[in-house]
Amino acid sequence: MLRSGDLIGVEQELWGLLALCQDLRTVMVEAAESQPGIGPDRCGFTIALHTARDLVVQAAGITSSDTTGVIGRRVLAGLLPPRRPRISTRKVKSPISRCNDG
Repeated sequence: MLRSGDLIGVEQELWGLLALCQDLRTVMVEAAESQPGIGPDRCGFTIALHTARDLVVQAAGITSSDTTGVIGRRVLAGLLPPRRPRISTRKVKSPISRCNDG
C-alpha cells in the first residue's frame, strides 16, 4: 500500500520498492550460488522479504554489516522444493482474440 498523497511521493515509493526487490533478488542469487547444486529458483522471495522487514523493524544487525548473510541464511534454511519437470510443451497462444472490438 502506498502512503503518499501526491504524485512525487508515489513515484519515490515505487522507486524504493523496485530497489528493494532488486536488492532482495541479488541476495537470493548470491545465497544460492554459495551452495553447490542449488538454483536461485528454489529461494523464496517471501522469506527474504520477511527477513528484511524483521531486520528493519527490530533494528537487528544495525552494528553489523552482515545483513546480507542473515537474509541469505534464512533463505537457504527455507528452500522451496525442486520444480517439477514440465509435462506439456510450451505453446504460443493464438494471435487471434475471441474478444474482438471491431
